[in-house]
Amino acid sequence: MAKKQKQATDKNEDSLPWAAFIALGIGAVILSVVTWFGAQYYGTQMARHYVQNESRNWSELALDNLNNQERSFQLNKLSRGDQYILSDLYKGTNMYRVLFINAKGEIFWSSRPNELGPLKDWSQFKEKLKAGKTVSKFQSVNHEKIVALTLKAHDVLAKSYIQKNHKSHTILKIAKPVFVGKQFAGSIIMYRDITGIAVWMNHQAKQIAFFLAGLVLLIFAAIGTIIWRYSISRNKQNQQLRKAKAASDMAGQEAREMASQLQEMNADIADLNTELNANMKKLRETQDEVIRKGKMAQLGQLTATVAHDIRNPLGSIRTSTFLLRRKFANNNPTMTKPLDRIEKGVARCDGIITELLDFARTKDLNLKVQNFDDWLLNIVRETAEQLPESVSFECSLGLANKEVNFDADSLARAVINFLTNASEAMVGKGNDLPANPTPNPTISISSSITPRGVEISVSDNGPGISDENMKKILDPLFTTKSFGVGLGLPAVEKIFEKHQGGMEVTSVEGQGATFTGWFPLEMKTVKSKAA
Repeated sequence: MAKKQKQATDKNEDSLPWAAFIALGIGAVILSVVTWFGAQYYGTQMARHYVQNESRNWSELALDNLNNQERSFQLNKLSRGDQYILSDLYKGTNMYRVLFINAKGEIFWSSRPNELGPLKDWSQFKEKLKAGKTVSKFQSVNHEKIVALTLKAHDVLAKSYIQKNHKSHTILKIAKPVFVGKQFAGSIIMYRDITGIAVWMNHQAKQIAFFLAGLVLLIFAAIGTIIWRYSISRNKQNQQLRKAKAASDMAGQEAREMASQLQEMNADIADLNTELNANMKKLRETQDEVIRKGKMAQLGQLTATVAHDIRNPLGSIRTSTFLLRRKFANNNPTMTKPLDRIEKGVARCDGIITELLDFARTKDLNLKVQNFDDWLLNIVRETAEQLPESVSFECSLGLANKEVNFDADSLARAVINFLTNASEAMVGKGNDLPANPTPNPTISISSSITPRGVEISVSDNGPGISDENMKKILDPLFTTKSFGVGLGLPAVEKIFEKHQGGMEVTSVEGQGATFTGWFPLEMKTVKSKAA
């Protein structure tokens, strides 16, 4: 494969730049064609411009040389002497028709006597002539209608060509205004055949275009020759370089093979080290998890025993406080505050016992299939009624009436814990307020189905959790509150683990925290193990 690639590379290096040659050829042809037609067009325009200017000059010269200019247009008649002068002036030109028009548009003298009378197209000239403008117009006339008085030398040479190749002649019609004093008196109109000079100038333009096209082709041929010689020289250099490179490649082939073998050995060793490190890390994590589970199991047994032994005396204290309040509170108001403190202390201890029992609870899950979003919305509503009114709630439920198999009671404790923690982090609990309460405290609850299964997320916009506390947030007995024993989140984690799922906490300090729990959609009946 490498040999074939090398041969293809060598072939590409030795190839000549045919694409460049083709592009040069096409460019030369296009430029030559453009030059050819451009020169002909330019020649035609130059011929028209030349004849137009010359005819204007001739008309001015004719009027200036008439002896009776003013009288001729007043009398509508050209004198014999002026006719001779006019004839002498247009000798040597190819002017074939001359008209003298009065102010009314009537021809009172013509080089063709039978043309006297009103001028048919006088309306096309009248207004511009009265404004003192010279009017010129090109038109086409058949051979039979042209009676040339005289022809120049180049017209004589081109006469046979014109009659053979042109069905009609190109005529320049010029009307020059005549004023007697400041009064418009009429016009002199001349018809000039410019076909001959146009053919002659086009012939000259073709010669120039032929020369320019040849020059362009010559320049492009020179450029192509330079590219050709450069390509041949470059190919020779490439061949020499390839020979030197082949010798160098053969000398280094054995070194590369040995280096390749060494790299394979190093890669195998690196893979073994990576696998060993991964196994060691997995072993350490497993050991840490086993130790953590063992500690939590022992702690669960201890808390269950302590909670049971403490709850009975607390019941006696609550009953005694009730009896004391009935007997002495009405007659002795000073007993009210001590009794209130006793009841608050009992309630607080009872809450701690409930938290301990939740953590140590080991009963089997009571799985039941029900509409998850409806259940979650009810839990949120019931909990919101018990939290401060300043806290607002936002729900985004995404299971779309999905029926899910789960233990409603245990998951309710987990959701309530999430909501209570979020509220206490933002506005505190009772009289125990945070140093900087959160303005516009908001709790966002969402449910969704992800690759992990059913997910419940509770987010707040409170102070968040510091990086130091994030490392210990799930450790039993760790708490940042002035109340509680720090078993709430570990108990919630156990609930999701019993559902074959898990829990995670994310937070940005100063921007709030998010608690997320998840469990698989397909839950099977799971018997809890002793904690």
